[in-house]
Amino acid sequence: MNETFNNPTLIPTAEPFFYSGNEIGCLLVHGFTDSPKEMRPLGEYLNQQGYSVLGVRITGHATTIENLRRTRGQDFIASVEDGYHFLKSNSNIKKIFVIGHSMGAGLTLFVSSYLPVDGVVVLAPGYRLSKPGKINEYLEAIRLYRLSLKRKKMARKLKNNLPGWYWYKPELSKGYVKYNQKPIRCNLQLIKLGNQMPFIAPKVTSPILFMGSLKDSIVAPESLEKLFDSIGSKDKSLFWLENSSHMLPVDGEREIVFQQINQFIQKIVKELS
Repeated sequence: MNETFNNPTLIPTAEPFFYSGNEIGCLLVHGFTDSPKEMRPLGEYLNQQGYSVLGVRITGHATTIENLRRTRGQDFIASVEDGYHFLKSNSNIKKIFVIGHSMGAGLTLFVSSYLPVDGVVVLAPGYRLSKPGKINEYLEAIRLYRLSLKRKKMARKLKNNLPGWYWYKPELSKGYVKYNQKPIRCNLQLIKLGNQMPFIAPKVTSPILFMGSLKDSIVAPESLEKLFDSIGSKDKSLFWLENSSHMLPVDGEREIVFQQINQFIQKIVKELS
């Protein structure tokens, strides 16, 4: 008997989104094992400022962890390219800004290194995720896997069952959608992408805004600074948050994040006009 699929594949509330607006298009790219939902509050804010906003879903995400195991780094990059060309094909959109978080920040840098964009925003990007060499990459993939198991175990002990129990403001993680594990095979794809940043960064020449948190337990401030220093853009700026976790787009200082991004876009648009 043939198998039929009568149920949605995507996790409810984690779907990609598009908000129609003016001629300025904003492409939002979520992080590893996360979903478009983490970028939706930012997308809603930017649309309220008048911008057209597309939140893409990276291949393998917002479905099942088995789907993520089948994907590769090139699939992640292609998902962002899809979003870029969707905006580019809209005749009403004249300028494109790409905004990514964590792994999404790395993917943002990839596509911005060879596609024409008017501005780039990277939130909590990493510079290099392991020491060079396949053995070091594999060891780091194992470490990330063990860390995900530890966080999963700790989350089970919490009465409030908040997935972002380690955030600056954990209550904001209620209803948050992400995979609760990071398989070794998937981690290797993330690490291989991250380890390309030293080679990709000098090729990024568009105006760029970096944002990071001094209390980020996943991406060390010094790693972000190395990436910032290696970026090829002449117009680049770095903004630090003091309290947020790694989850800048959704944690307790997200309003500051939103405002800084809006100010950056307005600045660049004014300079281009």
